[in-house]
Amino acid sequence: MRIGQNGNWKAVQTGSYAEDEREFLAEFLYNTALPEKKTIAAADDDNDDSTTLSIDQLTWPHGERGVGECGGEFWDLSGIVTSPNYPYNYPNAITCIYQIKVPSQYTVGLDCNDVSIQPGDNQCENDYLLVYDGHHPDGIRYCGDKALGIFSSGSNITLIFTSDQSYRYRGFMCRYRALRPDGTGTGRWTRDPIK
Repeated sequence: MRIGQNGNWKAVQTGSYAEDEREFLAEFLYNTALPEKKTIAAADDDNDDSTTLSIDQLTWPHGERGVGECGGEFWDLSGIVTSPNYPYNYPNAITCIYQIKVPSQYTVGLDCNDVSIQPGDNQCENDYLLVYDGHHPDGIRYCGDKALGIFSSGSNITLIFTSDQSYRYRGFMCRYRALRPDGTGTGRWTRDPIK
């Protein structure tokens, strides 16, 4: 089976796939940041049948949404959260809520090493990423292009990404992982997060 978009094949599965076709498609979409177009093509190499499927017809693994979606709940011990359309410019006038929840015996480490959000004054009044981690009841706003890292005080972090009607930037890509009480993690950082 081949999977692609706009005539470019991006993934190939060999062998029998009849029973796990939708799982293969979901796994492909889950691990691939697709552009704005919301359809893909799938073709069977054996009989040249092809079909076009909507992303909305698929269920994401573990209840997560795909990379580049607007908001969602993330329950795995480690993962990636991005702004809509990342690494391309995010749309205007959006609000996306991302909830990262790990088991109660863990805390969350969040490392955003690629950030490009419309810069602003100290209040980040235009576009911003608002982080609720348990330390600050009003959350902390981030904008601009500085990397950020956070260790939560509890087992969840909520991110709220808001853009206004003016400029659009690349957005953000954050990696998260569950941290044990002794500070060791369940995943790998690309670099040490900022405390």
